[in-house]
Amino acid sequence: MHLRRWLLIFSCIMPIVFTWALSNPMFGMNDEPAHMVRAQGVLRGDFSDPYITDGLPGEQYNCVFWQGQTADCMDLTWLPEGTIQSSPTNNYPPLLHFIAGIPSLFFDGLLGAYLMRIWLASICVAILAWAVKLLLDRSPTRWTLLGVSVGCTPMAIFCMSGVAPSGLTFAGAAVLWASGLNVFIPSSSTVRRQSQVTFIAAALLFPFLRRDAFLWEVLILFCLLSMVSLAHLKQLSKLRTTWVSLLGIFASMVAVWTIWASKATDSFVSNASSHFGGSWKSGIGQLYSYILMLIGNFGWNSTWMSSEMLVTCIITVCSVLLIALTSSNRYFTRGLLVTVALFFVSPVAIGAVRSYYIQGRYLFPLWIGVFILAGQAIGKNFFPNVFERRFFKLVIGLEIVYQFFAFAQNQRRYTVGASGTWKFLGRSDVWHPPMMNNWFVLALIIISLSAIPIFGHKLIKEFTPMIDTQEISESSQS
Repeated sequence: MHLRRWLLIFSCIMPIVFTWALSNPMFGMNDEPAHMVRAQGVLRGDFSDPYITDGLPGEQYNCVFWQGQTADCMDLTWLPEGTIQSSPTNNYPPLLHFIAGIPSLFFDGLLGAYLMRIWLASICVAILAWAVKLLLDRSPTRWTLLGVSVGCTPMAIFCMSGVAPSGLTFAGAAVLWASGLNVFIPSSSTVRRQSQVTFIAAALLFPFLRRDAFLWEVLILFCLLSMVSLAHLKQLSKLRTTWVSLLGIFASMVAVWTIWASKATDSFVSNASSHFGGSWKSGIGQLYSYILMLIGNFGWNSTWMSSEMLVTCIITVCSVLLIALTSSNRYFTRGLLVTVALFFVSPVAIGAVRSYYIQGRYLFPLWIGVFILAGQAIGKNFFPNVFERRFFKLVIGLEIVYQFFAFAQNQRRYTVGASGTWKFLGRSDVWHPPMMNNWFVLALIIISLSAIPIFGHKLIKEFTPMIDTQEISESSQS
């Protein structure tokens, strides 16, 4: 049952992430070329800048920085095998690059680059699906699925489709939240041993996903502990496993700080004066932009979702959050309030030191936590089954709509430019490899999005057959 449930969740998410990975222009993501360079270098035993590569194009992708440019401006001609290239990612922990670079050992050129994307996307979705499976173990309701799905914004899907740390950090944070809830606040249906092993592994490895990951992990653990009763804390403190795990987690954080994060922090603070920092006002001024960024700001921060779709997404996520805040028990309400508060305070604090440094996707570890908690909090209540079913369908339907238009907006921007016409479907002549017609690409995303209701329905039937049967019986009697 556990494998089947995980496979159904994976099948809901993977098609849309795969379509993004295949259709988004190569190097059409923040710092993707730099991470590919280091990934190839690390897998070839080269751990210091510059790196040995298979001949990845150098600076030929810079033209797509400008909103008016189309994807065909890039020269994707590969250089000779063994070309040495520099990358500014030398102070990142190498775990991401170890994972992402594996396909480059077997395939080179543009095919190898796309396979790196698809491989890393598969890893991200597999981890995220495992997180959802753990959540369904503890609370098998529609609300659990709704919370995670709302947290998976178009930007989260986009980040999981490329070679960059944000997607893996998003998935890693989700599994840290899910397993942490099962460890600190287990339910009667929680698979405890499975959750404990997952939590220890996630907590040990999460700091190695990016330079600032250990800070987000500290905040996640604080949020989780804020929901735990004193009696359960005392019980956990008596276990030797707890102290051994804490020692290991602390050691991994110290290692990341000593080897990589301390250097990045020195640079962050020393350059603050030249980046408009130095006041809380400068941090608060960017807060709304951060939220919009983590919802839908693609490419090299150059492709925004349309205003209509941004508003639709904001209304959707706020409705779920408000229901959770007004209907949860005191433990989940406290946890939600603490997490939401940290979500707003942390970027303001960072922006007060160095504004325009943080980007919306950096906040994914807390963002996904907010909606995981929201789904679990709502699941503890007894809403009418009809309301639960209809609200679930409404929210999922809205998500499918804004996920589609987010994808279409990205295709439009790279086909005819950010201010170009929406009549771009026949403009495949300006597209770059894999030379897919825009009609085909949009048909592919529609097929991918259809996987959500198809596999989602099968997943829901696993844990709600009795509820649905009862509803049908009651409606027929009336």
